[in-house]
Amino acid sequence: MKTIGDALTSGSHSLGSLARLLDTPTQKLETKEHGGRLTGRYLDYAVDDAQVTWSASSSWRHVRTAWAAIPAAEPAAQRGDLGKACLTEMGIQPWRQLQPGFPARRLGEILSSYNGGRVAVRRRHEIVQVLYTDYKAMYATVCTLMASGTSSQPRVSTSATSAAKHGSWSRRSRLSSCAQSVLAWAGVLVQIEPDADLLPVRTDYTGEGQLAIGLNYLSDSRCWITLADLLVSVLRTGKQPRIRRATRFTPGPRQRGLHR
Repeated sequence: MKTIGDALTSGSHSLGSLARLLDTPTQKLETKEHGGRLTGRYLDYAVDDAQVTWSASSSWRHVRTAWAAIPAAEPAAQRGDLGKACLTEMGIQPWRQLQPGFPARRLGEILSSYNGGRVAVRRRHEIVQVLYTDYKAMYATVCTLMASGTSSQPRVSTSATSAAKHGSWSRRSRLSSCAQSVLAWAGVLVQIEPDADLLPVRTDYTGEGQLAIGLNYLSDSRCWITLADLLVSVLRTGKQPRIRRATRFTPGPRQRGLHR
């Protein structure tokens, strides 16, 4: 019950928190008598656990019916398995199955430019006013904006190199068309020779063997980054980047056999 509760609510629950969320008629009792002598109170606690579990299951009868309608969903799935089951039911196939011959070198360029998330602190040990913000379904949103979620075979073009090298990289021009530029160049990777460019860097910052990501001034050998990340550097530093190559990835035709 806990496992299915975690999957359906995208959260982590104890039996007690799940019962409170569902407002079940019977709520979980608390005890500190684990491992001690059996008492009447402890037996009440044990019986209550079974009743709370049954109440939660009954409260979710309509949800369990919806779950059963997804053939690919296992009865006791992990949190991410429900989403995977929905993708399978929709007929969405993994990209590598559809395009097994995609060049390994290109795949390496894509992976080396990927940053899952980062936090950059610019003002340390200083009391300032802050605003907490968060994103919901960020990966799904980006995937939708790039129209790449159900593509069967993305196309690769190296013709973007000339435009990237000779485009206007002044801070003023980038600020005036920032939003349009990011969306128009969403699928572009660039290879640059960084020279104090402000870029996301994954490295061991603490010396403890734990890799983390930060926004840092980088001067190193050639590296692949997204053009959107390079745009951030230009906006923050005003520097003209030294671009070696650029590759554009565009979605191919939509997969066949998709259904709701």
